[in-house]
Amino acid sequence: MKCVFIKNNNTKCNANALTISQHCFSHDPNKKEAKLLAVKKGGSAIKYSSILDSPPISIRSPEEILYLLESIINGLRGEPMDHHRANSIGYLSGVMLKIVEMERNKKPIPEESTFDIEKAELELEVEKEKLEKYYEQLERMTAKQNEENKNTPNSI
Repeated sequence: MKCVFIKNNNTKCNANALTISQHCFSHDPNKKEAKLLAVKKGGSAIKYSSILDSPPISIRSPEEILYLLESIINGLRGEPMDHHRANSIGYLSGVMLKIVEMERNKKPIPEESTFDIEKAELELEVEKEKLEKYYEQLERMTAKQNEENKNTPNSI
């Protein structure tokens, strides 16, 4: 059932009525205090529009990722702390630690390429020969097993 309240523009409220009333929560005369508290609570809720209104950023290095995560953590810390914020801060801190450790363990890339294509092709050829020998051996073993199975009478 829909709310029976008629708005100032003479249109009917289209919200669902409460099960114990002909009115919705907003228009039920018995719920005025509860509605007032809900409006106050909603007005004091955290506003996230500043995050959504932030311009896009370009991240090109681990240092920029660290700076971004640091900014997010500081923003989270600037609001009243609850377990969701604490979990977010903990998770982002873990991500930051991983980035710092990766940077610390990073080996510099040599100026000149040290990749030897001829050596790689030779190694590939050796591996190919090993595989061919393995498959030949596997085929011989399979043929031998099939021959043994033919000569063994079925005992079912």
